[in-house]
Amino acid sequence: MEKDRYLISCNQQLLEMFELAKLNKDTDRQKYRLEGYMQAGIELGIFTKQQADKIMNRAHRQVFQENTESEQVTASS
Repeated sequence: MEKDRYLISCNQQLLEMFELAKLNKDTDRQKYRLEGYMQAGIELGIFTKQQADKIMNRAHRQVFQENTESEQVTASS
């Protein structure tokens, strides 16, 4: 799988999981699957841990339209 497709797939899975969470649906299965998927991306050198966090935060903001806790701490510093 090429890097761009992997990133698109990762982002799409994050968006789907956050949409379910927004509807108060159980997301445990998706969450654990995504953790493994993102760790594989890190291990394969597709992205770093910091880049993975940014991808996750961006998807979270897109769905919930709010800043994540880490961004709020950075903004207030």
